[in-house]
Amino acid sequence: MDDHVYGIVTGYCNGRPGLVFCNSRKGTMDTAAILAKEAAAHSNASTRSVFVKSAQQLQRLQAASSQAKAKGLGAVLVAGVGFHNAAMEPEDRELVESLFKANDLPVLCTTSTLAMGVNLPAHLVVIKGTTRYVGDSETAPGETTGYKEYTQTEVLQMVGRAGRPQFDNEGVAVIMTSKDNTHRYQRMMTGQPVESCLMANLAEHLNAELVLGTIQDVPMAIQWIKSSFLYTRVRTNPSHYGLAHKLKPGMSQAELDGVLKSQLIMQPVSQLLEYGLATTDEDSYSLAATKAGKLMANHFLKLRTMASIVKLGQQPNMPSLLRVICGAEEFRNASLRR
Repeated sequence: MDDHVYGIVTGYCNGRPGLVFCNSRKGTMDTAAILAKEAAAHSNASTRSVFVKSAQQLQRLQAASSQAKAKGLGAVLVAGVGFHNAAMEPEDRELVESLFKANDLPVLCTTSTLAMGVNLPAHLVVIKGTTRYVGDSETAPGETTGYKEYTQTEVLQMVGRAGRPQFDNEGVAVIMTSKDNTHRYQRMMTGQPVESCLMANLAEHLNAELVLGTIQDVPMAIQWIKSSFLYTRVRTNPSHYGLAHKLKPGMSQAELDGVLKSQLIMQPVSQLLEYGLATTDEDSYSLAATKAGKLMANHFLKLRTMASIVKLGQQPNMPSLLRVICGAEEFRNASLRR
């Protein structure tokens, strides 16, 4: 990818600002150095870089390079290229941002985290590689660390920097990826149907409705689920929700409703009953939240976390309490300094 990034930047930026997203802090520095070297090799003697268009711009970049503290930053700044990552001093980051916003710095190499925070719109966005390292602090229990593909949200955040309406009338995004992943990003360009996320937290939402009193019995629960986006999508794309083996083509409406009642209502209801978060009558018809269910809803706890708390009993010891807290899904992204 290093061999192609210069050609992509010069071919698509059209003299307007460009962002190159790299998958590591070191990658931002290395890519900036490559771009600066290539820009110098293809420049004329007066500006020393194809990214520097005037003597005045060169003077401003030289003045800025003398203020730079990060290793290698001053050398690339004079070529009209910069890098931006979390390892830099705040002063260096502010210096680079101000140069980019003033159009004195045409090309900025940065990490994907900048797409989520600092507002630096550009005409061109290049995603140089679509994998990044995912460490312990970003993985759920049981998941492995290592290089993984960017999520769709991350990719859209990055390409969304190109051609902001208030700054430009068009934008260009180039995604550099492996041949095996080409189809994934082609599908992203043509658009994908939006799916519901309710299935992943169905028991939690059902419990909240019981606490609010919106749902008081099974028929009300069925009406509630029928009014949801999940109900619409699960009939259209059952394989996405793991129900392709249950929902067969040609099923009658009654058969369809019976399957969805079993999978989308009775299954989460049985989970709430199992852990004492809800109660029902002898006919399993009426539904009501228990005190534990109300605590779960009021404190926005996951079902698995609340189930672990319920299992502790009336007089838990300190090790068991700590085990529940440390294993809670709500804290999976929390990291402690060693």
